[in-house]
Amino acid sequence: RARVPRGPAVAAAAALAALAVQYSRSTLVMGYLYRFQVHGLFLALPFAGVLLASAAHTGELPRRYGATRGGVLALTIAACLVAWPVESIAAQRATRAQARRYLDIETEQHARVGAWLRDHLPPSEAIACWVDAGLIPWVAEPRVAIDFGGLNDETLARPGLPRQAVADYFFARSPGALVVTSDSPTRLAPQHDGDMVTSDPRFAAYEPRLALCSPEYPTAPCEVVFVRRGVVLR
Repeated sequence: RARVPRGPAVAAAAALAALAVQYSRSTLVMGYLYRFQVHGLFLALPFAGVLLASAAHTGELPRRYGATRGGVLALTIAACLVAWPVESIAAQRATRAQARRYLDIETEQHARVGAWLRDHLPPSEAIACWVDAGLIPWVAEPRVAIDFGGLNDETLARPGLPRQAVADYFFARSPGALVVTSDSPTRLAPQHDGDMVTSDPRFAAYEPRLALCSPEYPTAPCEVVFVRRGVVLR
C-alpha cells in the first residue's frame, strides 16, 4: 500500500487551513483592489504550494546546502509564507472600507445614471462609458453600451491602441451620450485618460446634462453625463 509522504500532506493541510482563514475573513464584495489582484492568485498559489512543500523540509536545507545558505533559504521561505497573511490582515480595515465605498458609489451613481439614461435617452442612441460601465448597461437596456474600459468591445480590447485611434473610434461611433468619471462635477476633469476624447475639438458636439456625486464620499469621483447636441431627450 502506497503511503502519502508526510511533508506534502502537511503542506496541503496548511494551505487549506490558510485558505479557510482567509475566506472566513473576506468580504464577499468585489473591491477595486481585488479586481486586479485576483488574476495574480492563479500564479501565486502554485508558488505558495512549492513554498509550503519546501517548508515541510526546512530542516534538511542546512544539511543539504550548508548552514549559511540553507538558513537563508529557510528564512526566505518563512518570510514569503508569513508576509502575505500579515499584510492582508493589516490592510483588512482599509480594504473593507474601500469595498464599501466602491459598492456605495456603484449604487448611488451608476444605477442613477443608468436610470436617467433609460428614462430620457432614445433607445436608438448608444451610450459610451469612460471608463467603467458598471451597472449602466444593465439598467439602461436595451440601449447599446460601449465600455471604453475595453470589456465589451472588440476594437477597444486590442492592446496598445493609440490615443488618437481611440478618439477616432469614439467619434466614428457617435454615441448619443457619454458617461465620464470625473474628479469634479463642475469642471471637465476626466479620469483614466478621458481627455483624449474630451479635449478633442470634435467633442464640442457634446454638452453636459447631468452630474451625480456621492455626498458621503466627498473625495470620490463623480459621474458626468454628456449628450450629443441634437439628440431629443424624452
